[in-house]
Amino acid sequence: MVLNDMACSMKMKFEKYWGDLDKVNQLLMVAFVLDPRYKLGNLGFVLKRRFEKSQDATKKKNEVKKLLMKLYEEYVIPSPSTTQSSSPYSDISSTISTTMTSSN
Repeated sequence: MVLNDMACSMKMKFEKYWGDLDKVNQLLMVAFVLDPRYKLGNLGFVLKRRFEKSQDATKKKNEVKKLLMKLYEEYVIPSPSTTQSSSPYSDISSTISTTMTSSN
């Protein structure tokens, strides 16, 4: 009975944080992607296993990717002297975007 109670408690906590992926704090998914052992492609794999429809998984993955890019843009300090690009790291940003797209 002790193991059963413990398992039920663990399942409740899992459901609280990961049960409904539409309600999950997206920063948890960002942390998953930023973990050196994982990438955006692995997030897609995990989401496909959790969602019944692969379109929902792809949609959620794109939302996380969009959030990552927004966080990156907030982090980048724009240079007032650059007229060609909006940030001094635009080459890095495009490289990240290309890498994220190719890791699908």
